[in-house]
Amino acid sequence: MKLLLCTLCAAVLGSLGISAQPATDFSGTWTMDLSRSDAAAQGTPIGPVTIVIRQSPDEVRIETTQNGMAQAVTYVPEGAKQVVADDTAGTFRWEGPQLVTNLVTHINKQAVTVAEARRLNSAGTEMTVSVT
Repeated sequence: MKLLLCTLCAAVLGSLGISAQPATDFSGTWTMDLSRSDAAAQGTPIGPVTIVIRQSPDEVRIETTQNGMAQAVTYVPEGAKQVVADDTAGTFRWEGPQLVTNLVTHINKQAVTVAEARRLNSAGTEMTVSVT
């Protein structure tokens, strides 16, 4: 009976380690491929875009540089208390390997939530961003 219980415990504990996936690491510098971007094809050309991501378990910081202008946003996990109390703070969550960020911003004096879902290709060399 003891052997069966130990075997069962080992199997359960072993399966917990298998199911716990580490978060995908988006840290690094990313450059938009304008020839493959839907955003670059809409209206006025948006010019070169570079994104620098710094990621930790408690925070994701995304700095976007476009046409020489930089904007940095700090995201905290959904449900966590926001330390940054201004318009450059948002929330993030994981949907499997996909990083989803939400930022409330103002366009024409109207509050708008911008949701971005980021995912990497299997080699981790290309990032796809879907914006809603």
